Amino acid sequence: MAKWYYKVLGDVVGPLSSRDFLERVRAGEVTEEMQVRKDDALWVQARAVTGLFEYATERSAETVCPYCGSSIDPPPTRCAKCRRRISVSYEARAGATQTRVETAAQQMQVGEHADEQQPDTVAANVAVITGAVFLALTFAFLVSLGFRTSLSWVDGAILGLLVIPAVSSAFVFYLQFKYRNENKNR
Repeated sequence: MAKWYYKVLGDVVGPLSSRDFLERVRAGEVTEEMQVRKDDALWVQARAVTGLFEYATERSAETVCPYCGSSIDPPPTRCAKCRRRISVSYEARAGATQTRVETAAQQMQVGEHADEQQPDTVAANVAVITGAVFLALTFAFLVSLGFRTSLSWVDGAILGLLVIPAVSSAFVFYLQFKYRNENKNR
């Protein structure tokens, strides 16, 4: 995804998504005389970016989530508000109404959720799967031992080697949860 930057009184503002940058152009925060750049390109005056100001003034439609109606980046993407994966969207224009043939719940894919509290990152998903596997192995090991209260040092070591990854996975999931909530509150 492209990252945009612009300078205000010598201070660099960014990185901004293309959408956020365009919103700032529309709001007048970025003027034609300001220095801007995309990704690692050279700094240029904003007026030198072909079609930037024309696009910002002519385009009145924005891409919206078909589930909750909030503004989103062009699909495929994930809605920041309802956390659903979006592969199609509507163009919302001022005064226009939209009719849905099917409800959003009918359109949801298997496994989708709208839980804003649950982190949805690769690390969090791997942590949950790893923790579940090691807890299952721990339980199977305890069943094979007959749930004895006195264990040999070998059995204790094996049990420790099974419990440590499960606890570590839970800790990684907690950190992902905490990190996501901190970034969400910014």
